[in-house]
Amino acid sequence: MPEITDHNNNTISKSFFEENGLEILMEENGKVLFVTEQIAEYLGYSSSEIINRPFLEFIHPAHRTEIQKTYRLIRHVKKLIFNSYQICLQHRNTTKVFLEASGTIAYHNNKTSGIICLEKINQTRWDQAHTNQNAKRLRLAEQAANFGIWEWNIKTGDIYISDHVTEILHIGKHSFDGKFDSFMKLFDTDGIDELKSELDKCFKSDRKLNQTLHITSQPAGKGWVKFVADLERDSEGEPFKMFGIIENIDDIIKYETKLLKKNKELSTINEEKNRFFSIIAHDIRTPFTAILGFSELLYDEYFELNDETRRNYIKTIKRSGEQTYQFIENLLIWTRSQMNKIVYNPVKIKVCDLIKLMEDIFRPVYEKKKIQFISSCKSDMYIFADEDMLKTSLRNLISNAIKYTFPGGKVELNSNTSGNKINISVKDNGVGMDEEKTALLFSLNKGFSTPGTENESGTGLGMIICKEFVTKNKGSIKVSSKKGKGSTFTLTFPSAS
Repeated sequence: MPEITDHNNNTISKSFFEENGLEILMEENGKVLFVTEQIAEYLGYSSSEIINRPFLEFIHPAHRTEIQKTYRLIRHVKKLIFNSYQICLQHRNTTKVFLEASGTIAYHNNKTSGIICLEKINQTRWDQAHTNQNAKRLRLAEQAANFGIWEWNIKTGDIYISDHVTEILHIGKHSFDGKFDSFMKLFDTDGIDELKSELDKCFKSDRKLNQTLHITSQPAGKGWVKFVADLERDSEGEPFKMFGIIENIDDIIKYETKLLKKNKELSTINEEKNRFFSIIAHDIRTPFTAILGFSELLYDEYFELNDETRRNYIKTIKRSGEQTYQFIENLLIWTRSQMNKIVYNPVKIKVCDLIKLMEDIFRPVYEKKKIQFISSCKSDMYIFADEDMLKTSLRNLISNAIKYTFPGGKVELNSNTSGNKINISVKDNGVGMDEEKTALLFSLNKGFSTPGTENESGTGLGMIICKEFVTKNKGSIKVSSKKGKGSTFTLTFPSAS
């Protein structure tokens, strides 16, 4: 707003406002810059007696606090446009003068400036508008922004807080004595120490205060506030006053906490997958080393080797190839699962048919290893699951059971009901596991594989696939194992009936 500083400008402005029937008051930095004669008459003064005096001086004492709150708000919202704002001024003879104001007040470069249109109203109209209407508007503005105003007189130690701040701080309106020391007791000790350190920095460098504190009486997820304030110095350059806002940042803290948790989870998942692929890269070399090494020996020394040695080399190559194929098949299945490329297609499955199929598939394997395979099932058991996922899970469990069972041992595939649940168990009397290995069995980044009884190798990926597929089919998997005594894996699904 251009300054009106000389006589000519005053004359022009006065002529313009009077010709258009406007009653105008201009103020800058709290002082009246220009006022029309009509308004001056309302107050019992001439315009020259009012100009350059603090505008607050003409507010009736009973209503000054309310206007002071408005000016505090302007410092933080920077610009306030108002309409039909009731204001009570004081006549020279101390009587009340009721006016209705419209206009704009702005805060820029640490100065307030405004232009206000005033219209005189009577007592009745004032009463109809309610004397607390303006305070309500200020309060609504604070609530909408979820912040309140605070002001600290550094020299006296007095602190002013708006009504909305008492709500933000969860204190009663009349329980706070307005002192700095009492105010600081509302917050956690750690935060107060940081705040005092920040205040020292503000006093030394005029930096803006921006500090987060937690209210002592509130749980960790609530009662978080942010202090933002500017410093004001006296004529001697000493810190005199701080004024600013206190903002409720519970939702921000909650969101940041949730975001940090998600980032941590994502970081953990990425680390797990990186470690897992490192394990995969290491373990896949083992069978290829055997294939390449024994192939080279056969090629270079074929005629020097006897038939039995050649057959043993070929057997090792064949077994390494089979292990590599099984691993790659599992890796492809798991990769497709992670990319959501496997379609989930649940159907009603007869458990006995599934168990009979598994027995037929593995017959050549367990007969070759001379392992007794025992299965049992009731004919009326059905589950609702994706058939391919269930078959993959059972193949991995049965393959492991055979791998870790000594020749002449036993593998059992059984099913039973428990309430409205159906259990399918794969039990062996092989090498078993200790508690540490059992706990890590389904961990992506802790993958391990114990060599089988005939030195069969693996990566443990089959167990991870099994866990994922069973969970996807609303089932669960439980492991019971003891080192040297064998293991039992139990899959539990809801009954289809």
